[in-house]
Amino acid sequence: MVSISYGHGHLNDCTTTTGYTKTDTGNTSTFTTVHGDYFKLNVTNAAAPKITTVVNDDDIDLDVGTDELHKKIRYRYRCSNNDIKAKILIEMDGGGGTQQTVLAETNSITWKVGTYTITGASDKLDHIFVYANGAEGIVYYDYIIVYEGDFTFPNGAYGIRGSIPNRNIFLEVPSRQTDITQMLGSKNFEFFIGCDLANSFWTKDGLAVHPTGTDYVKGQVFYEIAHNAKTEPWQWLITEREQMKVTLEPPSFIREASGDKLTDRLDLLFREYRLSDAGNSLETAISRWGLDL
Repeated sequence: MVSISYGHGHLNDCTTTTGYTKTDTGNTSTFTTVHGDYFKLNVTNAAAPKITTVVNDDDIDLDVGTDELHKKIRYRYRCSNNDIKAKILIEMDGGGGTQQTVLAETNSITWKVGTYTITGASDKLDHIFVYANGAEGIVYYDYIIVYEGDFTFPNGAYGIRGSIPNRNIFLEVPSRQTDITQMLGSKNFEFFIGCDLANSFWTKDGLAVHPTGTDYVKGQVFYEIAHNAKTEPWQWLITEREQMKVTLEPPSFIREASGDKLTDRLDLLFREYRLSDAGNSLETAISRWGLDL
């Protein structure tokens, strides 16, 4: 099974501390970003009630809830030890609004990805709170995204291929037998899937196209991802083996006829999206590609 997220409403990619306020209740802590890609809440002294909170300053002002498009949240976090705990809350309609618990206080020393569905009818999301609670240590947050949903591919009838290219250079030296190999590390993961649009509905709601459903054409979600690329820097890809941030390369919609056979094919190439060096101290091959999720 392969799925891809779509429809960003709000993305906190945890790349800057500007626009956020940290509050310590008992604790002594620092709030920074590391590797240009993660929030780092570092509790250096934990005192009762042992709570550290970071929240955005300005209202997000996003329509959310069961009556709205943006009703899902996905997040990724890890803890530096077995004692400190992560937690995520959302708050609606200003500082005095109702709150929902996205991630209950919990601990994981490996990267974890979770999802949450916002409950209740139409409301406005204003604030997202992230925590480092209960002990000394560090909680890292990679991202928190509020989005429409995850599209599950009905098939990959024309093939599915995952590839990890490298950047090796082979230097030719005069009067030398063989080349000199320079190992420059891996490139970004590439994932290809060839889709048969003639088989299954290929719509976000799983129904036939408009007027039965909301999508006008099969594969409309990929038109939307391509169109929104300027404001949606990445999507979250889930395969039967990997999970990671990806960008969508230009999709190819192929319509051909051979005799009485009609082909309605869609070729998609996703590339791993990265800001930080994959060799940073918080990443391994397992966590980089979500092999343990």
